[in-house]
Amino acid sequence: MQVSMRFVLLLGVLLSAVPADAQKTTEPQPMAGPGQSSEPPPPKAAPVGTVVQQALPRSGGVLVFGGAEGTGLALVKELVSNQNHVTVVANQATSDAALTSMGVAVVQANLLDAETLKSVFTAAPFRAVVSTVGESHSGSGDFTANKNIFDATKAAGVPRLIFMTEIGVGDSTEAPPWYVKVADKLFDSEGLTAKAAAEGYLRQIGLDYTIIRPGGISDHAPSGKAVLDPNSEVYSRIARADLAKLLAGSVDDETKAGKTLTAFDPTRTGFFALFD
Repeated sequence: MQVSMRFVLLLGVLLSAVPADAQKTTEPQPMAGPGQSSEPPPPKAAPVGTVVQQALPRSGGVLVFGGAEGTGLALVKELVSNQNHVTVVANQATSDAALTSMGVAVVQANLLDAETLKSVFTAAPFRAVVSTVGESHSGSGDFTANKNIFDATKAAGVPRLIFMTEIGVGDSTEAPPWYVKVADKLFDSEGLTAKAAAEGYLRQIGLDYTIIRPGGISDHAPSGKAVLDPNSEVYSRIARADLAKLLAGSVDDETKAGKTLTAFDPTRTGFFALFD
């Protein structure tokens, strides 16, 4: 009797160890067909979520000389719209309300004082410098001011510099049409000479530069057709907004490094472009 009781208890323990599903499965399992695996399918991966890329400010800001007015101001607006940190160097007489309202930092400096200009570069870390100084045709001071900018840029270790000059400088002297040459000779000969000297100095001091030469600049609506052309013998007028886009687009474009380029709009050539 004791043996029978022990047998019943042992049988109960063995039955309780069998999984419940195995006890319920009484039907035969289908066999795998030819070329099919009898293994259960692997678990499916979880769906991958969509990543939305956000535009963020680039590392290091852009320092703009001449950014308080004219093409320089149009350039600043373009840079800000592209999520750039921008600092503008202005003289004491400049109102900075329009700039600060855009979140632009403004630094006051005398561009003809090389020593004080060096302190401008301590305002923030910069990755590039742009100079539109000389657009107002101030004459021989254009060379001194830009030379000081170039020297301070190199001393601060900022490698990239964009310099806006003018068609009619250097190897582009024959590009303007006759009526532009007459006007330049009467009203801008000193400015062209200063810009030519500044271009020559920039090429020899070891900065990663791009020189951009526009023709006549207007405040007309942009055409959206302007390009930077390596041909120094072409001439056109150009809308300020189009020129600003070309300047801004050159800041981080290493394919334009070491080049002198013409800002050219094929829709604004010829005499009648003066009245566009």
